[in-house]
Amino acid sequence: MCLHGFTNGRSASNFATVPVYPRKVADILFRRANVDQVSVSATGRAASFACGSFVEIDLEIGGGVCRGGRFRTNGCGYMTASAATLIETLNEKKLRDLHGLDDHQLLASIETELGSLIGRRQCAEVCITALHQSFEAYRAKTIAEYAGETALICTCFGIAENTIVDSIAANGLSTVEEVSAELMA
Repeated sequence: MCLHGFTNGRSASNFATVPVYPRKVADILFRRANVDQVSVSATGRAASFACGSFVEIDLEIGGGVCRGGRFRTNGCGYMTASAATLIETLNEKKLRDLHGLDDHQLLASIETELGSLIGRRQCAEVCITALHQSFEAYRAKTIAEYAGETALICTCFGIAENTIVDSIAANGLSTVEEVSAELMA
């Protein structure tokens, strides 16, 4: 049995009559996090060929920080809980701190929160793919919108020369390593 559309307004009382998910998964389903309105900076979408479900993840990114996110899916509770867990993991994190976060770390984060995904791992993998797509869309949008008069030094995070100069002045940075650590540029 699948829950279609986590954001469709199902309440805990409706779900309680069909206890098909482990407690950790069910708890996440009822937190109802990640359904709030966000100012969307980027959207990524992925689908599962195993079950025909999709997940779409919207991220709100501002000032180099992932401010929040939301998702839509027609997938099962495992896919829903995986998407919610990923968004909760990213909330209020600086993009530079997420640099290099790989699929194994993301999957481990989901499994830590949900428990074993035996037989449902593909649900989490689809969510991870959608998340990567969101970040790729954000990067492409940042580059496409760049119209600055100074050089764009880092295309990954949209860091312009003036951003580096401002960060050096504001944070008293004096080495290339310090600038790199601060801005991931």
